[in-house]
Amino acid sequence: MSQITITSSNFNGYTGDITFYPFSGGSISYGSQTIPYTIETENFNGEYTIDLTYEGVPVSCGLQVGSSPCVYITADGESISYSGLYEYVGQGYLQYSSKVPDEYDIICSDTDPKSKALYILKTSNGIQTTTHFMGNVYESFLRTEQVSIVKFINYNVAGNPCGQSISWPATYAAYPTYSSQGFPKEGNYSSGISGQGTYLLENNPSCQLVPDVDANAYLEDVIAAGGTTNETINNAVNTLFEELKTAGLYSKMIAMYPFVGSTASSHSINATLNKTFDITWFGGMTHGISGSTSDGINGYGNPVISGNDYLNVEQSAFGIYVVSPDTDAAGVHGGYFGAGKTRFQIGTNYSNTWGWAHGGGSFQQTPNGGLNDGSFMMVRTGITESQLYRNTTNIDTYTSGVGISSELPILLFTMTSGTSPGAFYTNDTLGFAFFADNLLYSEVSTLDGIINTFQTSLGRNTY
Repeated sequence: MSQITITSSNFNGYTGDITFYPFSGGSISYGSQTIPYTIETENFNGEYTIDLTYEGVPVSCGLQVGSSPCVYITADGESISYSGLYEYVGQGYLQYSSKVPDEYDIICSDTDPKSKALYILKTSNGIQTTTHFMGNVYESFLRTEQVSIVKFINYNVAGNPCGQSISWPATYAAYPTYSSQGFPKEGNYSSGISGQGTYLLENNPSCQLVPDVDANAYLEDVIAAGGTTNETINNAVNTLFEELKTAGLYSKMIAMYPFVGSTASSHSINATLNKTFDITWFGGMTHGISGSTSDGINGYGNPVISGNDYLNVEQSAFGIYVVSPDTDAAGVHGGYFGAGKTRFQIGTNYSNTWGWAHGGGSFQQTPNGGLNDGSFMMVRTGITESQLYRNTTNIDTYTSGVGISSELPILLFTMTSGTSPGAFYTNDTLGFAFFADNLLYSEVSTLDGIINTFQTSLGRNTY
């Protein structure tokens, strides 16, 4: 059991009423206790208040332990979502934390609809009212009895790049209600005013970008690498992680690359955050919202994964999602490591065929009929057989031995040939790639659906 001790430089030896407000909700009264006072608890993150009397004068003290909740205020129904993120920093206090979405942009125009859609946050302690623009900070800490979202009508307001004068609309758009310990309650608040829409107030106790811890860690890594995300990308990534976990597939991923952030550094990140398998890019590569693309001449990626990194090459899988296919009809992803060695090769348009090899056998080719985009997965579930899938359909089955595992890397946009990287370059655009252990034939359809849902959310699906 953990312990937390409440002590004071001014009031040790005094008796006060101690109340604990956990960030998880509710309240716990410890009654009248002498300071310092030690509490044994595993749930100690929250706010503590101590009410005592000092020389006949009532005194109220407080302290906070751990991370505080965040308050998101979003105007729904707009073509662009204007949101502000405020952090709860003590009972009745909010602090603006400047996490405004990248697409937020103030436009100084009385006729531009984006400018007319600008919202402000207005807070009041019953004595004075303080106003915050989404994107501008007026004060760091404010005593908050009510938070109201106000539709901004006058564009000439002090602190706003659009001007200097102050003029407010007469009607508040929404009033959130508060819990007994002073937290704004979650919920939708409708202004009831024509054209002002509904406003969502949402608490996020861990201040994460998204609820899933691993998805959030990946997105934070993307941003730290200079990548750009937005609400659509964040939600798509969160859904990807949650659905993989629900299906029991996340734990099977050695590495996966969602290719979000639109920069080389962000696209290099292995989303399982095993940094050993971050991609190193070489040659002519470009990176954008559709994914990563090779020039088909010398551009490729090395994820530093080899057959030796699989727990069992007899039950291994390798997959790619081709957003825009190879136009040179000559490229192969993966590696051929020499006779008798385990191959990992996918060529979605190799001489107008689906070319592939997964094991110790030869390179197989099946005419592709021009169908060379979408999801491709090679799956081996035993020592004698492997299968190639496109968009959940089994397009080829090959019987061969596994071969001897190699320590040489399995490459993207080209293949290792013998011991050298760089043969049969492809100018595919990839929106996803993965390496997995113990993937079953019966799980291919589920995994394919999850990945395609992710691509659809980002507007880069092919089917």
